[in-house]
Amino acid sequence: MVVVRRVKPVPYFIVPILALLIGIGVSIVILFFLTGYMVQPMDVLISIWTGLTQPNVIANIFLILTIVGFSLSMSFKGGIYNIGGEGQFWMATWMIVWLVFTTPIIVSQAPLVSKLVALATGFAAGFAWGLLAGILRGYVGVDEVPLTLMMNYVAYYLIDWLVMLPGRPWRDIYGYAKTRSLPQTLQYSIIPGTTVSVEMILVTIVIGVLIWFMLDFTRLGLTIKIHGSNVNLLRSAGYSVPLTAALALALSGGFIGVAGIVYLCGVTPSIRIPVETTTSGFGYLGILVTWLSMLELFAVPIAAYVVSSLYNAGFTLMAIKGTQQAGVTAGVTNVFMGSVLLTYALLITISEYEIRIVW
Repeated sequence: MVVVRRVKPVPYFIVPILALLIGIGVSIVILFFLTGYMVQPMDVLISIWTGLTQPNVIANIFLILTIVGFSLSMSFKGGIYNIGGEGQFWMATWMIVWLVFTTPIIVSQAPLVSKLVALATGFAAGFAWGLLAGILRGYVGVDEVPLTLMMNYVAYYLIDWLVMLPGRPWRDIYGYAKTRSLPQTLQYSIIPGTTVSVEMILVTIVIGVLIWFMLDFTRLGLTIKIHGSNVNLLRSAGYSVPLTAALALALSGGFIGVAGIVYLCGVTPSIRIPVETTTSGFGYLGILVTWLSMLELFAVPIAAYVVSSLYNAGFTLMAIKGTQQAGVTAGVTNVFMGSVLLTYALLITISEYEIRIVW
């Protein structure tokens, strides 16, 4: 019995669709039994349908996940698996908080200038945090998966410590475990009747177009994609493999840093601690978005919309059944995400390989 690559792989668009359907089915079964039959299959389907049919409910999550999905696609296409989106996301938010409350000149400018400076700061912070991992990956040979994962927790605990330093200007004036809110000049304006802002929409579109242009029309984008398919070809062409790996991870982190700024300016204007328990996990959810899109940029918004609906489904279930009655908590979201991601991993393997019995 041997495992061999399929001569004709399963069409790539079949895998994410099946992963979603089977993953949701597995989630239904798990929730049905774990809650003592209190969560019925129809409850789960209704909760998912609510997110899919009410865009305004998931709009903020959708836009942030779209940015993160675009960002991760850049490194994933290069065969560099950036699992450190959470760290890059939060380090960017911390950097702008630190600058705002220690360098008032940033918010003394016109609102548009201040917001652009915030985005640039977020990119720089995410880029630097990603570059640190990229250098270790490219020049030292450290596996980027456990490295970037551990760096997430370094970022969590570092921010927890920094936020609670006594006597600092960013400390909440009432003593709560959070920073002060950003000034109004940095906060995005919500579109009347919605939960989103024009700035969030514009930044999402610009990031998507910019990453598409970089990957398809620049030399750097070409080298990143070649790195993901044939490292030897890249090396023989005279390009630096370590530098390409480092830049792929750093750029991915930079754009995720922009997502962090969008979150801070457009959703919640302060950082709550401990970050590791209050985070929405956009860096991890973005991984699922990227895989479900099959690394196709045009499919990232579609995958982000579906994942946003699944994310929201856990909270909808809490509203339908009640936390105390059915034992449903926000952790239900992890059941959805874990089931879909595990199913995807199995299906992508089956779609590319088959088992043959050799006598």
